[in-house]
Amino acid sequence: MSAQFSLRIHRRRRRRTAQAAALRDERPARARRDPACARREPPWCDAASASPRRDRYARATTCPSSRCGGSRRGLRARCAASDAISLVSRSRALAGYYDLLGVPKDATEMEIRSAYGRDVLRLNDSPPANAPQIRASLDEALATLVDPDERSAYDVRLAALMREVATGSADESDRAFKYARNGGLWFAGGGLVTAGTYAFSEGTYFLAWGPLVFGGFQLLRGLLRYFTVSSGTRRTTQLVTLIGLIAVGLVSAGFVGLSETMGAQEAAERDKWNAMIDSNAKLVDQASTLVTAVFDRSGAWTDRDSTEMAQASALYGLIADTVTNTVVPGRLEWYRTGLAKNFRDAATITADYARLSGRSPQTAIAELDRRWQARLDDLKQLSDRFEAQERVSR
Repeated sequence: MSAQFSLRIHRRRRRRTAQAAALRDERPARARRDPACARREPPWCDAASASPRRDRYARATTCPSSRCGGSRRGLRARCAASDAISLVSRSRALAGYYDLLGVPKDATEMEIRSAYGRDVLRLNDSPPANAPQIRASLDEALATLVDPDERSAYDVRLAALMREVATGSADESDRAFKYARNGGLWFAGGGLVTAGTYAFSEGTYFLAWGPLVFGGFQLLRGLLRYFTVSSGTRRTTQLVTLIGLIAVGLVSAGFVGLSETMGAQEAAERDKWNAMIDSNAKLVDQASTLVTAVFDRSGAWTDRDSTEMAQASALYGLIADTVTNTVVPGRLEWYRTGLAKNFRDAATITADYARLSGRSPQTAIAELDRRWQARLDDLKQLSDRFEAQERVSR
């Protein structure tokens, strides 16, 4: 190559280099990234790494889809915070070495070694305080899982431990069910006792609520303990038994509540009846006084006797209307009906007395006296029956 041609190439390169330098000087400075927007590092990294390889590894291992089984950041954090790694935890299902390396139980040797290498590289890049313990656990997991015989024996031990955990959970579920069943028996029995008290007795009994309330408290305690165990250990027969006991208790409680409501309504009606009796007692006394005064007079029948009997008839009619329009408890309906009829008969008889005169035959007066005495006998029978019924209900 001639010297002139070589000089021309050299000058051309120098010219392009100078142009590139000029363009680079004219380019504006790149804005720095905001530290708040920077990529977050995994939990056991103290500071951001300046190594591109480490950054790539961090992105690969912190991504949930980067490895079969998902992210293991939570597991690494637990390993970094503990002094030893437990093979099986009774509080949750763990796969031991498999879960430590983040591989499934059917993982190949290549997948196991790859997971081990990634974990060791991360451990060396950002070692936590208990890095030796974690490294020893990783080494032990690798040594066990890559050896076919050791892995088979480990799988057998792991399956036995998992069965032991399942058996312990079943035993805990049985104990919790017995506790809940006893609470259900208390609730059902207390409800039946309270319902029986209301069914065979009149009135309301707040003390009879004691067994039902105590049974409900025991049932609540039992259910709270039963539903704290794992749902997978609860059997259908257990749930059916508890539902049956609760249904018996609820039906009994409903009957008691209905009886209490009806008792309160009956008490209100009884109060109204008693108020009516008290308010009409004066009218009854006035009518009885008029009739007694007429009967006590001697001699022939006079117009005064007729006038007073007419007044008594009006009073008895008013009392009969009041008794008829008063609402009473169902068990006293017969008494209200008989009492209203008796006062209505008294009004009719006294009205017939008022129609008498001094010329009326003695036979007519004797007939009215007989009817009046029969009315008094009926009233006494009503009163005796009422007293007997109230005496039994007390």
